[in-house]
Amino acid sequence: MEFDLRSIPPPGGHVQVYRAFRDLGVGELLTLVADRDLAEIRAQFERDFPRGFSWRDLESGPALWRVELVKTAKSALPQIVGNTRTLAATSMDGTQVQWKIQVSDRDLDSNLIAVAPEGKVAAHPGPGIDVLMIVVDGQGAVSTEIDEVEVEAGDLIWLPKHSRRAIRAGSAGLRYLTVHTHKTGLQITRR
Repeated sequence: MEFDLRSIPPPGGHVQVYRAFRDLGVGELLTLVADRDLAEIRAQFERDFPRGFSWRDLESGPALWRVELVKTAKSALPQIVGNTRTLAATSMDGTQVQWKIQVSDRDLDSNLIAVAPEGKVAAHPGPGIDVLMIVVDGQGAVSTEIDEVEVEAGDLIWLPKHSRRAIRAGSAGLRYLTVHTHKTGLQITRR
């Protein structure tokens, strides 16, 4: 099958290439034709489908790019997306997201949050989904609407949907991983 991207702007073209690729059977071929370099699409495929495709440049510009894309696995393959030991060894300044899943086509979200020593995440109601909090490094407390739960490295904390919570880091700071279903943004849909 040939997919011509010359008349489709990049964001929409990328989405359509992903859809066409997902519909392929193992071993099936998709030829991409474009009037621009396809390096960005290739980088996205390497991030989202490592080892699940082969990519062969047939033409490389300057006026025309042609690529042969072959699906080599039925679905996305398991992959290492981070290392908590490495992430825990990075500096901790303020409260920040130090890592998150970058794969775009997913049902799961996860973020590594770092809270500097004695820092806080203000009280707030949780989202409409359950969240698993995994303390990776340090210690602190999770405040609820009626009490406070002390936490330390290794603890797994269930945060029920809509539950009010605040996070306080101890003297060494706190790093925790959150795991929950993927929260999608607002999307325009048909009536």
